[in-house]
Amino acid sequence: VNVEAERITTRDVVNRYMRIALGGRAADMVFGTGSNAGAASDLAKATHIAASARINWGLADRLMYAGEEMIGRLLLSDRTLAEQVEADLSSALADAKAIVSDRARLVFTFADALLARDVLSRSDIEDIARQCGGDVQTDPGEARSAGPRTHMLN
Repeated sequence: VNVEAERITTRDVVNRYMRIALGGRAADMVFGTGSNAGAASDLAKATHIAASARINWGLADRLMYAGEEMIGRLLLSDRTLAEQVEADLSSALADAKAIVSDRARLVFTFADALLARDVLSRSDIEDIARQCGGDVQTDPGEARSAGPRTHMLN
């Protein structure tokens, strides 16, 4: 997840990337055995995004830049900030769970395809999405980054 690859990072972009980061956890909660520690790195990414929006990017009620190295310390020492970040994460997780639930057929179709083939090409992803009545859009933030393209389902 590379929020800073976006040309302009807005609150909507931040919220979208938090939902992406929490998607695996949401799927575990909706389809699996519930929350587990397997999604800890995704939770760390989502927390970093939520905190950065409030601490460093001026996308909340504070206009300050504290620096990346201060994020953890501020979350531990500023109870109000920690509660705001927790509320942001809870909202993003609820949205991610709703998205996963609404697209259950698509999620299971992708899971079956990955179990059968290990890797899906772009055309495989597009074909599966079409078969399930959805479409695929390349995420513009990831398309501009040096990393692999990320596909978002609508």
